[in-house]
Amino acid sequence: MQNDYIIRSEHNEFMKRMEDEHKRINHRLSKAEEIVEQIHEINKNIGSLASNMEYLLKEQLDQSKRLHKIENEPKTAWNSIKKGLFNSLGAAIGGAIIAALLFFI
Repeated sequence: MQNDYIIRSEHNEFMKRMEDEHKRINHRLSKAEEIVEQIHEINKNIGSLASNMEYLLKEQLDQSKRLHKIENEPKTAWNSIKKGLFNSLGAAIGGAIIAALLFFI
């Protein structure tokens, strides 16, 4: 039964080691909490970044559509001019043929 008890100095030494271990664990836990907070902040920033990128993608698609329309505008105008010229030329040739036919009749 005597071996079941420890002396005061052993108890104090054990208590000091346990306190040191608790300080070490508490220090590591504090660092881990800081890291978790940093990770949380990074996650919020990533969410904001993703939202901004989505907006930029929509804006870029809209600008692409507008640019395509602007690029096609001269082509559309040129096609209209060509169509008008061919119609005028056809009308002039047709009118000349009809006038020639009427003149010779």
